[in-house]
Amino acid sequence: TALPIFDIGVDRIYDENWGQIQNDGVDEEFASVENVTWVLRNHLESIQRVQEYIRAREARHRNLAELNNERVQFWSILSLLIVTVTAAIQTYAVKKLFMDDRTIKA
Repeated sequence: TALPIFDIGVDRIYDENWGQIQNDGVDEEFASVENVTWVLRNHLESIQRVQEYIRAREARHRNLAELNNERVQFWSILSLLIVTVTAAIQTYAVKKLFMDDRTIKA
């Protein structure tokens, strides 16, 4: 999982009259950027959860599709065997109807 990392540099201005560092409203801007960063992080985590759910659902459906395919193959082969055996029995039965077992004596 990739987590974006932000490096924010803040330039502070030294005021000679006051002898202290002033930040010229940078704290408010930094707080705003920090809030946006947290919102983005929360959205990314939400996206990751959705993607994990989609992957799990896709895997479950793929397994179900493969199982159904195996069942279809089994019943298709069984049906083919039954039709073949039935055709052979019917052919034998019809052939037997037209066979004449009597012998002709002259």
